[in-house]
Amino acid sequence: MSKAKAGLLIPTTGFAHSVASSALDYKKEGLVTGLGSNFFKLAGSVILYGILSAFILVIVKVIIGG
Repeated sequence: MSKAKAGLLIPTTGFAHSVASSALDYKKEGLVTGLGSNFFKLAGSVILYGILSAFILVIVKVIIGG
């Protein structure tokens, strides 16, 4: 467990911040139309780029042979 340090904490807090900021922006529009439909508007890009960067890093690691 010595390898799991800030690398796990930083993406988690960034994801939480993106969800919370979207929720606060659209709170006044109501629960369904505001929060429900716009909750992951900003977080979707965070998830997408997280998955893409992990995929690219795995491909690079496989090519290098590590």
